Amino acid sequence: MKLRQARNVEQIAEELEPLAVSLATLADQAQASIKNVEAASLQQAREWSSQQLSAANEVEAAAKTVAQHVKALQQATASLKQTAGEVQQAQRGQFLTLATVAGVSAILAAALSIGLWLWLAPAPQVQNSLDAKAVAEYLKPAIVDALKRR
Repeated sequence: MKLRQARNVEQIAEELEPLAVSLATLADQAQASIKNVEAASLQQAREWSSQQLSAANEVEAAAKTVAQHVKALQQATASLKQTAGEVQQAQRGQFLTLATVAGVSAILAAALSIGLWLWLAPAPQVQNSLDAKAVAEYLKPAIVDALKRR
């Protein structure tokens, strides 16, 4: 408002000079603030990129570790399957051996039982007695007749 009342250029210059200095100061401060914000933004972007790279490396390392564990588990599973097959085959062999031993034992037990039964059985008692002389006299005519025919 004082500018309208001013009458010459010097008065206008005196009135505008503090405003121009203030504007220049504000412009310098704004420029400095913009540079600070830009620097902070760039620093934050670098840190963010670094953190992202670090996180990506950690994820990659974790994925490699998981892959190694998966491979180890697959190997362990294959080993367990092989061992289970061997155990099953061994059990089958043991069963066949047990069945063979049981069969042979049963046969031996039966043979032993029969042998003992026959050995320990009492001798048969003959109730009839034969007279050898009487049998010879009875068979003599048949034997003599058979010899003549020859």
